[in-house]
Amino acid sequence: MTLRSGLGPLDLEEGIAGRIVLAARAEFAARGYSGLTMDGLAHELGISKKTIYAHFASKEMVAKAVVTAVAATIRRRASDALAEPNAFKTKFRDILRIIAEELTWVSTSFLRDVERHAPAVYAEIDILRSRNIGDLFGRLLAEGVEQGLVHPRIDPKFAVTFWVQAIQGLMHPANLERLGLDPREAFERAATLFLEGLLTKKGCDDGSNEIRP
Repeated sequence: MTLRSGLGPLDLEEGIAGRIVLAARAEFAARGYSGLTMDGLAHELGISKKTIYAHFASKEMVAKAVVTAVAATIRRRASDALAEPNAFKTKFRDILRIIAEELTWVSTSFLRDVERHAPAVYAEIDILRSRNIGDLFGRLLAEGVEQGLVHPRIDPKFAVTFWVQAIQGLMHPANLERLGLDPREAFERAATLFLEGLLTKKGCDDGSNEIRP
């Protein structure tokens, strides 16, 4: 489902709840967490605030629904990319591209805002990020080891666990602000650095030497 917001579609059921989530994502992108009001969201959609509350009890619940839908969309699109018969690095670039596209609306200020005013949403972001990274990149690294493209001494489970912890720290708003990076840029740089340290010579020679999307 998509809306005229300049953002891509999300994996949502058709209906008013899906429209609310899409509109909220666009409002979060434009105004941040604190800038979104239920009155403004209702006006944007041309519905009553009562209708929104019939589906979501609070702004926090709307934000959780947005985060959950984005994470599910990333997981589905990246899983589709992993299933394609492409080269290892091509799959890696495709996954980074998908994540970059889906994180277009997320800014460092949004994360800072959520951390301060909606800690339950911030915690949900951490949980879903960890789950997606663990599953998607775990599967990718296991495939790389099997094909001789990732060093055989690398334990994919350990490597992914290590990287999940590093990413969780990197994505903290204070660290993003210190580095002057938005979440998408930070993730791309970290992913590139991480993979380059795992590849065998064969892996380095597998297709283009450039692994950024």
